Amino acid sequence: MKGIRFHCTTVPHYDLCEACYYRRAEFCPHANEPFERLMVLPVSKMQKSSTESNAASVELGTGQTALQALAATLDESLCTAALKALSVHHDERMRAAVASVTGDAADNNGVEAASPSIDVMPTEVVLSEVLPTENVPKAEATSCDAEHDENGKQEVAVMYSATVLEAVPLVLGVEATEDASARGDVSEEFQDALRSFDLQQAYRLGRTILPTSNSTGLVPAEAKAVVINDGSIPWPESTAIGIAAGEAFGLPSMPLGALQPGEAAEIIFDLNLPLKQEPGEARSIWTMMDSATGEPFGPLFIIEALWVVA
Repeated sequence: MKGIRFHCTTVPHYDLCEACYYRRAEFCPHANEPFERLMVLPVSKMQKSSTESNAASVELGTGQTALQALAATLDESLCTAALKALSVHHDERMRAAVASVTGDAADNNGVEAASPSIDVMPTEVVLSEVLPTENVPKAEATSCDAEHDENGKQEVAVMYSATVLEAVPLVLGVEATEDASARGDVSEEFQDALRSFDLQQAYRLGRTILPTSNSTGLVPAEAKAVVINDGSIPWPESTAIGIAAGEAFGLPSMPLGALQPGEAAEIIFDLNLPLKQEPGEARSIWTMMDSATGEPFGPLFIIEALWVVA
């Protein structure tokens, strides 16, 4: 099944593709049942499959079969991004498995060296559902995670991580169009901004083009991005996205919540772009952060808007 899969949580072995899910009221006898949205196979489900019911085991199949089926639905850029994320997985067996198929050398600690950079597909952003995460543990500090304050007391410096895997075209009001060539990873272009936030990735979710207008009003814009927890510890419950620079376009902040290592989530940005009388441009930047501390840890999400004379 290509694209997003919707799995019924009460009826065994019942799944809908994205198109059928949104038309389920027309034909589906289970239209009122709860569904969960699956974009990648959560690691937590793979690990639990041997202890769950036979029905669940039949649905997922063996771990190897499930991974093969998942890989067959991904293009090369997404496979590359998935391998990069798994190469720094907290489980040494996972890192060793990636190294065995990629041929990459491991360092002295047995951790595979991650590739310096990858090309990821274009992406856009707005908050949405997070893939299932159960029993999210609190991050445990290791000796290398510890720092000391002025009184000599040991403090924990926890390092969370996130990377954009892909984005889809913007969904815009009828007044606006998108410059699709602008969508994608722009880390090289925004090196100064990345250094100022001490982050690794910048991703332009889209560039909108709006005609100038004598009337006032707002033009809706929706961006979606798939983001993976490519670190070794879960994101905290206080994970959120916040505006870092530019106009918020109606989205100053957005809570996300926890996500396990190796799992992915679709983030949806619902924005409102104003109509303007004069030509101009605007750039807005959001970042993922721990809202409890205000520390950013995820990529920079960038939206650009151009107002031009029609």
